[in-house]
Amino acid sequence: MESKKQEELEKMYALRAGLSLISQKCDELIEDNAKISQMQEDIYQLQQSKKVLNKTYIEQEVNKFKEDANVIYTGSSKRVINVYQELKEKSNAFFRFTRKSIPSIWDFLHEFIDEIVDENGDWGSGIWMIFSIIAHIFAAILILPISIPIILFDIIAFPFVYIGHTSEREVLKSIKKDKYFKTIKKEAQKDENIDTNIGLNTINELVDVLKGADYQFSKMENQIIKTYMIFLPSAIVYLYNYHDYVAKYKLEVGYKDIEHQNEELNKKENKMLDEYENKIQNNNQMSLQILTQCQLITKTLIELYSSTLDIRDWESLDFVIFNYETGRADSIKEALQLVDFERRNSNYKNSIKEASQAISGNIKENFHELGISKFESLFNQLEVQFIQMAELNREVCNTNGRIEDIAGDIKTASNLMITKHTLTNALLAKANVSSLEIVDQMKQLNSKIKNK
Repeated sequence: MESKKQEELEKMYALRAGLSLISQKCDELIEDNAKISQMQEDIYQLQQSKKVLNKTYIEQEVNKFKEDANVIYTGSSKRVINVYQELKEKSNAFFRFTRKSIPSIWDFLHEFIDEIVDENGDWGSGIWMIFSIIAHIFAAILILPISIPIILFDIIAFPFVYIGHTSEREVLKSIKKDKYFKTIKKEAQKDENIDTNIGLNTINELVDVLKGADYQFSKMENQIIKTYMIFLPSAIVYLYNYHDYVAKYKLEVGYKDIEHQNEELNKKENKMLDEYENKIQNNNQMSLQILTQCQLITKTLIELYSSTLDIRDWESLDFVIFNYETGRADSIKEALQLVDFERRNSNYKNSIKEASQAISGNIKENFHELGISKFESLFNQLEVQFIQMAELNREVCNTNGRIEDIAGDIKTASNLMITKHTLTNALLAKANVSSLEIVDQMKQLNSKIKNK
């Protein structure tokens, strides 16, 4: 009884080794197909890159650069004109106290005289008319001595009240006499929405750009930049012209660069397409080899082990092995009854998973005991199947030369003989994968074989 049980368990472990080998082959095919998918994605991404690299792309980039340059041009123009207007208003401050005080004194004297005349007579009276005229003459004469101390005060107080005025007048003069002043003044009238606020970092960056463009700053210009954070009209126009030159240069170089990049991308694309075509051919050959191998393995497994465990129950293999090996079932039949019980209780998949984990440990611990000698029968039968396939292939090649290429693929598959170590290693490699998953992969491969 024990010897029968041992024999049946050995057969079922051999069956699992064969199924594990099919699962490995399926993994190889999946991995190779994933590489093809990645190659397809890489080719697609490269082709998308080529679509972006065109003249329109460069033109958009250059247009954006020119728009930014125009904003700098108009904004700088507005800023220098604003500063010019402010300085111009301040320049009128000389003798401001005198200009405001003397008219005020005259108005006061005029009103005073008019009040006296209104209280004592009217303009129709000759006496008061003469008085008014004399009084106004006297007031006009009086204004002169009053004005002298006011003017002196203005002269003495001006340097203290309006300190820096002299340098401001020089700045005003530098701006107004600049040969591009009218051009800048006209530009400043454009687009009221442009922000004229320029930070110190931006000013320093523009200074560096102008220096890099060989613009020579005068001492006065450096002082104006430092104090008012503006450029003279000549510098603004120079910067605008330089930006225009850079835009044209970018466009010219951009076109050449795109042509060069497209040439390189075309070479890369052609290489990738060639590699892809070769990969497809190799994959087709590999698929044929694997499908042929798996078809033969499946056929051999059915011939050797379907009497022990029906193919319809192979997905429950781990559960059957576990319960039979541990004595929870006295026979394979009883183990299958436990399978049916688990199905009815909707616990089938969990039970298979738990059983797979249990026998996984047993496979790893008793690997050498479950080794090569136990798979002798399976290996011998597989060897016979492959030899028969190779003989059949040679007959087909001799009979019909027109299908020689296809037959050659089959011959290559037939020559990929399975060794005893291959079976043992497959069992160990797939120890953690449940029989449910392994059989599902076998079914997928068999389905591909039927669709061929």
